[in-house]
Amino acid sequence: MFSKYSDYPSMLEKYSNYEEIRDEIKLVLEDIWDDYVDDFFYSYQAIKEVVIEQFIEDLYGTIETILENYIQIDKDKKLTFSQVLETEVEVKTSLDVGIFENVELETRIDRIDLLNGNFFCIYGIVLTINYFLELIR
Repeated sequence: MFSKYSDYPSMLEKYSNYEEIRDEIKLVLEDIWDDYVDDFFYSYQAIKEVVIEQFIEDLYGTIETILENYIQIDKDKKLTFSQVLETEVEVKTSLDVGIFENVELETRIDRIDLLNGNFFCIYGIVLTINYFLELIR
């Protein structure tokens, strides 16, 4: 969904229509269900529907959190960097998602720059760049 609604205004517009975004999330989950779920128990239609509803709520909440904590840069501001701190940083973690335990997540951050007028914010918490680098290592 974030590739389809790749900027803040388009995702915010989609998010503001509760039924429409829920329906779209449901279509995505139903489309990929059989490719990713191989447990026989979850192949039953009733179980699939209940679990998908749980995922819809979880994903809707995640989108809400992302939108609430998004930092939108003013069009007139230009971010300039003074130093490339890291490139191609891999971050791995696991967490429980609903009924699924130890879901492995992995992402790669292409580049971390030290900005002039340095600032950044994750989930509404302003962090120093050094503390952020400690978190992802």
